[in-house]
Amino acid sequence: MIISFATCSIKQEPQSTEQAVEEPTAKPTQQTNPDQVIDTVLVGYEMLFEETKEDLIANNGQNIGTDADIREVSDEGIVFKAGDGENPFMPFALRLDEVDGSNGNQAFYIKFKPSAKDFGLMLSADGSAGLTIGEEGQPQLFVLNHEYMEDLEGSLTIEPDNWYHVILAMESDGLLQGVLWKDGEEDNLIFMNLHIVQSFDDPAYEGQSWEVSLGFQGVATFTINNYAYYKFENFVVGEKILEIDDNQDNSQFSKDDVLFSSLMNPKELWSEGWQGFAENGGGEFGGGVMMSYNGDMQRLEIFGEDTGACAKFNTSIQTCMSDVGMDRVPQQAVMMKFSASDITNGVRFSFKAMDEITFSFREEGIYFVDVANFFEMPITDFMPNNLKLKNDTEYFFFFAFDQNGNIRMFIFEDGNSQNQANFEYDLYQDDNDINSSDIMIYLGVGANSQFNIYEYWVYTFENLTENPMN
Repeated sequence: MIISFATCSIKQEPQSTEQAVEEPTAKPTQQTNPDQVIDTVLVGYEMLFEETKEDLIANNGQNIGTDADIREVSDEGIVFKAGDGENPFMPFALRLDEVDGSNGNQAFYIKFKPSAKDFGLMLSADGSAGLTIGEEGQPQLFVLNHEYMEDLEGSLTIEPDNWYHVILAMESDGLLQGVLWKDGEEDNLIFMNLHIVQSFDDPAYEGQSWEVSLGFQGVATFTINNYAYYKFENFVVGEKILEIDDNQDNSQFSKDDVLFSSLMNPKELWSEGWQGFAENGGGEFGGGVMMSYNGDMQRLEIFGEDTGACAKFNTSIQTCMSDVGMDRVPQQAVMMKFSASDITNGVRFSFKAMDEITFSFREEGIYFVDVANFFEMPITDFMPNNLKLKNDTEYFFFFAFDQNGNIRMFIFEDGNSQNQANFEYDLYQDDNDINSSDIMIYLGVGANSQFNIYEYWVYTFENLTENPMN
């Protein structure tokens, strides 16, 4: 698996141009002084902030992430833990320019030990990019906003329970460079180099204040020995600029890309796919609707019959929290992979607690409906989109409700991430309304049509992220 906030299942292979003739190299050495490697990447650099192993032990890593329960002190530094189904996503408290106070050239260094190969490091502002690890342990550079990913050249692959070093650096004009190496093997460097602004014509990566985040997947640990922030004058080598074929349509991303770009530290409460449907025939769904499991298609099929139907998920989301021994909290989310035979004929996702809200699929697009307040709006009023609703086509639908009364929705076609739409809305202001919102899920299907569920997942989380995928 690839770390979830960057799990693009694609790999674009565009042409590229490089202004530098050759990549920098480092002489073999048995030392672990990061300055020797930083010298191969950055010119005129200055350390602005550092937390050593001793600092991390003394403050229990309080400047990394927000959940003290998942970290503990060891003689190697600070250890972050993830259990089964847990995927911690941890922002660093200080942005890279917060010490220096300028939006100039910013760099981040970290020494770490993963117990598994599923991890990633990301720089985030209006856009996000960074390093993740592929299925076979190969390092990959990703640009989240453009669903871009490339395997990095070199022979290094991640081996669990070894120490590694990473430098991620961003010039103010949107040029990302960096390097990864195994501790004690400074002669085997993996370099990152991509001018994001010029490659994608995206000014969102210019002049930003960058936040560092790391994520990894359970059951695992991620140990940090030390980290530091730098400013610098420029890079040692020139930039790489992609020449992307505008007609190339390889863009795909997974449900986890949406999940981790939308939610901080999501925790899965419940999930069900074809195995569960085969066993219980859709027993988790009620409402008196006709449904059956289709073994050939590996999906649960809900039938609208003559008048349409509405299936209800029998368990509220907060009850799912109680079922796994968690306290009930307002933060609730669901993801579902589905299709419909007639997607604009009565298809809807409804979420009911104190009030009911609905996302209604119509010929003219998806509408948000606040049932209690007799209000509706096309989701294009929030953000224009080119979403095409297609019959018998698989989509992922995501919905989240947070502790501030905000909702977030995202939908995309499986295998075609360009066909997507998102929506946000401030639903509640009153704390009592927010805390009393134990959400029930309803699925609507029109007359003489069919709604198909392939798999679904129920989550809780810490917060909505500031920069969701769009």
